[in-house]
Amino acid sequence: MIVDLWGIDQSIKADVIRGLKDRRIEGLDDDNVMLLATHDHAGPGGFTRYNLYNMTAGGYVAQSHDAVVSGIVAALRRADARMARTTVR
Repeated sequence: MIVDLWGIDQSIKADVIRGLKDRRIEGLDDDNVMLLATHDHAGPGGFTRYNLYNMTAGGYVAQSHDAVVSGIVAALRRADARMARTTVR
């Protein structure tokens, strides 16, 4: 999944995986979920748990972190619900 942020850190991925398990989404886990970022400088700040990246945002903002995680989990849940068999020709 590609996310419109400057980057994805380990804390975001860990919480996304935890959110998938909490919502009982089978088949998606740390081994097969890849999160990528577009490296956008217009996204929210303060969402990572690494202080260096939060300096310009005034520090860690739990509300930003939680919004990023819940948005990713919701998108993965919708994508999982819409999966269907197909044929590639």
